[in-house]
Amino acid sequence: MSGLAAVMLLFPGSMLDPLWRVNPRAREGFAGLGVWAVLLMAVVCLACVTAATGLWRCRRWGLWSALAILGVNLVGDAANAALAHDWRALIGLPVCAAMILYLLAHRRVRPWDIVSKSREMHPAISLVAPVATVDCPKRVET
Repeated sequence: MSGLAAVMLLFPGSMLDPLWRVNPRAREGFAGLGVWAVLLMAVVCLACVTAATGLWRCRRWGLWSALAILGVNLVGDAANAALAHDWRALIGLPVCAAMILYLLAHRRVRPWDIVSKSREMHPAISLVAPVATVDCPKRVET
């Protein structure tokens, strides 16, 4: 969505313009930022692609990226509901919390995991650096 928003901001009046009807306040807010809005949406898009790639590859940095993005989104939704009185933002709180809990509980790539299955196969790894436990077939983070 952030990539789509960046394209829609970069090419106003295009055939994608009717999509702003979903959230016209966002268009007004982004219009006030000018070119910075396009840059902001491009950075958000890049961050999401980075997190998705890291999660797909079962990498610890993917988990940290996803948790950081979801954490910022959670704070943003709470602030938007409290400060701007946009009560629709409240739906994002349980959704975001559920995704964070899922990542921490079911991916088994947790920040507190410092013992890896790879250490059993390669004892020398324990001398180099801690490695996370990963539930991905034939993939071990190094």
